[in-house]
Amino acid sequence: MRWTRRQLLHTITPALLMLSTVSTVSCGIVDNDDCVLVGVFALSVTVVDAVTRERPSALPTMRVTDGEFVELVTAFPSSSPPVLNAAAERPGVYRFVVSAGGYQDFTVENVRVGRTGNCDSLRGFRMTVPLVKSS
Repeated sequence: MRWTRRQLLHTITPALLMLSTVSTVSCGIVDNDDCVLVGVFALSVTVVDAVTRERPSALPTMRVTDGEFVELVTAFPSSSPPVLNAAAERPGVYRFVVSAGGYQDFTVENVRVGRTGNCDSLRGFRMTVPLVKSS
């Protein structure tokens, strides 16, 4: 996601804005006068147990594919509920499978992620996946 300078002015205190502007310009993150680059994941999936709506009893993983592209993501053990992020700043048409021991796999196909707006920012896909326990 990219923010315009006007959005930053309205969301960050002037002191923080001055510090962030100095650091982003010196690091080459600002690409023009209107847009600031902010990394966005194409997919951001929160995983819960379908019955309890709490974190699953097993650590979830997600396998993401888009043509030749393949990424395997594992949740941080301490995140509650776990969030699986994949495909940083990468548009595509994705298929992903969320798995966890003792649960049925959850598959989603044909998720289109593209760029939009005057800053050409990635429009990420977000969802909550309710995992059902295996019988």
